Amino acid sequence: MLDQPPRAHWNVLLSPISLVSTLAALVAGSEGPTQEDLCRLLNLQLPEVEAIIEQFKTESTDHVFYVANRMFVRHNCPLMATFRARVEARYMTTAQDVNFESPDQPYVRAINEWCSNATNGKLPAVVSRKTFAPNTSMVLVGAVFFKGLWREKFSPNATHMMQFHVTRADTMDVHMMTRTGRFPYAEVPSLRVRALEVPYRTGKLAMVLILPTEVDGLRLTQQSLLYGDTLWDLVRGLRPRANVRLGLPKFVLTARNKLRDMLHELGSSRPFHPEQAEFINISGFKGLHTTEILQAVTVEVSEDGNEIARTSALVTEVVSKVAPTTMFLVDRPFLFLVRSTATGAILLCGCVRQPLEWHPESPDNSALL
Repeated sequence: MLDQPPRAHWNVLLSPISLVSTLAALVAGSEGPTQEDLCRLLNLQLPEVEAIIEQFKTESTDHVFYVANRMFVRHNCPLMATFRARVEARYMTTAQDVNFESPDQPYVRAINEWCSNATNGKLPAVVSRKTFAPNTSMVLVGAVFFKGLWREKFSPNATHMMQFHVTRADTMDVHMMTRTGRFPYAEVPSLRVRALEVPYRTGKLAMVLILPTEVDGLRLTQQSLLYGDTLWDLVRGLRPRANVRLGLPKFVLTARNKLRDMLHELGSSRPFHPEQAEFINISGFKGLHTTEILQAVTVEVSEDGNEIARTSALVTEVVSKVAPTTMFLVDRPFLFLVRSTATGAILLCGCVRQPLEWHPESPDNSALL
């Protein structure tokens, strides 16, 4: 999804931790070639997924981080109690039966209420009446909201209005947060890209900012980094650098994704085929298959974080006298990752072409699925 051809002002946001836990729940509910199909897509064994999820649960407690997944299964496919208990305990996923044939679609309101409750009101609506058809078999919905607290907050007094270059010809005004400090940093001139990592509150999570050197370099960055091990090599190459002057725009990024087609392009087709899917561990009904996988994600980036310690300020002041200043101004389209510093697992990833500070109501970004 991050490697999509540029479209006007499109932002992209995805939560791999939500998708992985959802796919793991499907693996647990499947058998035979369907399970093999999903395992190839997941590229992880279930014990590995369970370890990542347990680590995530401990890392996310210091932040406003809501992740909720639910499987909505047609009512004439009775859910097995053992399956429901297993996926809830291990994969952050619950399951319930729904009458998709009901003409007034009361389940639409029920699903949105579940989403709102699960995210403490941060995502009040993710689906609409057009999401479903009477022949819907099984829909998986993920709802994710994240607002991390930085290890060292950005001072609101150091936030200034600046221009962000959406393209070479178009700019927009943004609130640019600024801070000088010591950050893990990397640059790869051959790929025309630089990267910088900003730690969150406890250091267990961090945001990696990936910035093309050219205003119109995002497409090249996508093509260079998102295949093979190039991205991981960039992250592994991050090294502490003193006296970095960081400029990062405030933004609220919201995306509502339909993932079926993307997963199909990655080679997973059997789980979505009415006559090929084998989900006998979910229900004994042979025709049960995955109609769609939906994900709604919102990320807020602001100055909030721990108060800057006096010692940190003193260290920065002393170092700045001997180390040259490295400017890292995020004033053009960029990529970002929110990752676990312990496991390297990517919890969120996004492509920001237009750093808005509100939830846009547009078909491209925030419209109901």
